[in-house]
Amino acid sequence: MSECLPQPLNIKDADKSWELIRGKVVEKLFGSDVIPVPFLEDAASYDLLHVVIKHSRTAHKHLWMVRRLIPVGSLQSLVEDTQDDKLNFVHSIDHISRLSSDFQHEETRLVSGFSKYIQVAIKDINKKIVLFVLNPGDITLRHDLPWLPVKNIYVIYEVFHCSFLHLMVTEGKERKELKLDQSTPIAFSYLKFSVNSKGVLGQQKNMTKAKLPRGARWGRKSTLTAMQEATCSPPRKCKSSEPTYKGHNPFSNHSKTFTVNWPFRSCSDPNTSVSTCSKQDKHAMSLPLLPTASSDSDTEEDTA
Repeated sequence: MSECLPQPLNIKDADKSWELIRGKVVEKLFGSDVIPVPFLEDAASYDLLHVVIKHSRTAHKHLWMVRRLIPVGSLQSLVEDTQDDKLNFVHSIDHISRLSSDFQHEETRLVSGFSKYIQVAIKDINKKIVLFVLNPGDITLRHDLPWLPVKNIYVIYEVFHCSFLHLMVTEGKERKELKLDQSTPIAFSYLKFSVNSKGVLGQQKNMTKAKLPRGARWGRKSTLTAMQEATCSPPRKCKSSEPTYKGHNPFSNHSKTFTVNWPFRSCSDPNTSVSTCSKQDKHAMSLPLLPTASSDSDTEEDTA
């Protein structure tokens, strides 16, 4: 009897199944103009007045740009501390409860040659809308944000929540389930604002031009954490593979003062005769320009 009971489904694995059906589920519930929450694990990052950005980077081994849409937190947490008084742009929050009491969806998908049967049940769906007026120049983003500069940000103003979500995944004889019994965002709408090079928010974009970029993929919230760690961590010092010299580098264009004890006196010494200097140069040319053992150890300490 216990073998028939579904096993717990990890939320990361649940997101793999949610990613397959989220578009169809949200379109059935709210229409095609609403954006489904990409990952249930990061659902809290798509609440009212949260911000999404488009982060682009060049792939190292390819010539195309990799574009990802990433949630970066609430708008209030992203502005300069001196602008708290300018965050009073929120006029009201309209709460519309119970758009739909119960919703069920099921479908079978072929993944890597194996059949996956996915069932989802959603209860107590409600909608929240925030109304606000944001004039150009009212808000300046913090300069320490690791993802700056950006040309635009997407501010969420409408969110669809559910109080219960049950996801069941069946693969072969194995059944797993995930239950979320707290208020969870499952879809949202946004407004797009321009941002100048100094991080100042500009005008709201026309909705016909405010569509999410085509071909961009959704990134997890952990992507932002990795960006922050890369910004805060000190740069690594790498040892140079090129030979180093303590004293004069014979391949350098700039002359430097010798720091090792050279067995000959310099020709620039006024007390040294020309003939003596030429003899010294003759012998000096026969000496190999190799660093000593002591200079090698000192060089390694400097580059470490």
